[in-house]
Amino acid sequence: MKQNAKSDNPFTLNAHVLERVNKWEALISRSKVKVCMFLL
Repeated sequence: MKQNAKSDNPFTLNAHVLERVNKWEALISRSKVKVCMFLL
């Protein structure tokens, strides 16, 4: 994070990480829904 803040464009990595996190959250929420339907 500190190296990223010192770089010329500090938000490129953050945007990439946020995109990854959003994708993971979407996958996790989908899998949770599948698990809930399976348990029902």
